[in-house]
Amino acid sequence: MALVHGTRFVTHQRNGVRVLLNNWIPLGMAIQNSIANNTHSTLNAKLQGILKKLRSVQFLAACCLYHQVLDVVSCLSLRFEKGDVQAYEVMVAVEQTIQSATDLLEDDESSLVKAGYTVDANTISRTLPQPGHMKRNEGNREYTTVSLERMVLIAEGRRRRLPAGNMDENDEEEQDAPSRFIASIKERVILPLIRCLQQRFNAFNLSVYKHMLCKQVRYCVRVAGNRSCGTTFRYNAGSVWL
Repeated sequence: MALVHGTRFVTHQRNGVRVLLNNWIPLGMAIQNSIANNTHSTLNAKLQGILKKLRSVQFLAACCLYHQVLDVVSCLSLRFEKGDVQAYEVMVAVEQTIQSATDLLEDDESSLVKAGYTVDANTISRTLPQPGHMKRNEGNREYTTVSLERMVLIAEGRRRRLPAGNMDENDEEEQDAPSRFIASIKERVILPLIRCLQQRFNAFNLSVYKHMLCKQVRYCVRVAGNRSCGTTFRYNAGSVWL
């Protein structure tokens, strides 16, 4: 399994989270079997802690949203990693990223649903390709649905005690908990991200960069009777070609 952290490249982190989400249920099932069969007895305590995390719907929802955020910022990161970014291109790329982040903030569709998960009572399910079928063409793959039971919808300590006779209301609150949780962390994560992008790249918001253009110019010169051609770039800052 790929590392979720430990590298400065955003795309590596995104790929790590993607692998974790794709293997979330199989990993949980494998840990359950290991604990039940006492396969790795010396690791049971650690495995119990990992399994508790995997059974948290709120933690799964946070990871799904984290993957969506990394999808947004990785495009900007890849653009800057190329090393040939022109000054006038910076704010264009940043503004596109801010718009994508804003769209994600305003998107009402659940991050769990977008990641392919369904939540039914205390069970999460997802459809995955059969073992060995990922290498096949998409039309030739066979799929199976896997599930992980005994999920916890509301984190311990956040359950609201309701008077006796309000069990339906309590059940409805628990079922809606992941959606409300995602909505709350979206504001805590995405809004600071947008502000950070605006502040960090504010220097490129000057008019000199906004009006800067670039054109590729082909030239030919003759030196000692030999004709030499090449390509150079000219930059326009307002109305003056540099």
